[in-house]
Amino acid sequence: LLAAARLGRAPVQVFNANLAALETAMRADPLEVGLPLTYGSYQLLLRHPEAARLSYLKALGLEPRPEIYLNLGRALRALGREDEARHYTDLALRLSPSLASGNTK
Repeated sequence: LLAAARLGRAPVQVFNANLAALETAMRADPLEVGLPLTYGSYQLLLRHPEAARLSYLKALGLEPRPEIYLNLGRALRALGREDEARHYTDLALRLSPSLASGNTK
């Protein structure tokens, strides 16, 4: 689905249904870090960087992980907040240098 979205082939209805399912799951299990992380990624793909940013911050509050810092940097970059984006991207790469291979700074 994500690959199709990157190519512009995933219907928005599919994303919306998945977002609704993620929202239901987050209400049912508010401590599962993967849910707001995934929700933020969907929002970023849908070009809703502020919603993505908020979701990544929620995920960080549950469990700080390098990939969340990296995605937060991407959301901030999409919002034009380059200095903050660089800070979080650099932090992610210091914590997990292996993320550099998939990073688009």
